[in-house]
Amino acid sequence: MTTEVNLLQTKAPQSARVKTIQSQLKIANYIVVIVIIACSLFIGAGYMYIKTSSQQLVNTKKQYIASIANLSTREVLLSALKDRLKLAIKIRETQYSYDKVFVLIDRLGTASSFNSVSIAESGTVQTSLRLENIEEAFSFMNNLTKELSNGTVKQLTIESMSLDEIGRLQIALTFRANL
Repeated sequence: MTTEVNLLQTKAPQSARVKTIQSQLKIANYIVVIVIIACSLFIGAGYMYIKTSSQQLVNTKKQYIASIANLSTREVLLSALKDRLKLAIKIRETQYSYDKVFVLIDRLGTASSFNSVSIAESGTVQTSLRLENIEEAFSFMNNLTKELSNGTVKQLTIESMSLDEIGRLQIALTFRANL
């Protein structure tokens, strides 16, 4: 025998109005679930879009930082090169150009007639030369006179001049090249 007594009704009689309200609540419940799922999908898609965009921005930022680091290294090297070039230009401007002196000596006479040439840092040139004949001596003196009148040769001093028994002229000169 069972001693259990159930005093509650298992099913209450339902009216038509309650049934319609329950069916409408079920439909509303499904609609709310669908709306919540749709909103969740839209929020998830928005989150993924924002996360992807922010990751792209972070990657772009890293690329820019690396690019700036490379450019700053390059800028330092270019700055050092620029400073060295300025220093080289300054050194070049303070140095005396000997090639112009040799061009001047070449204009004065034939290169084979010069025995010795010494150039001081101040631009003073000491030279000795041997001229084989009077025509060569005349040509040399004519060229020297032209350079004196042009102003490329200044402070000319003939240190010595001698004529040997064969007719060769030996001359020692000192002058300042004004180039």
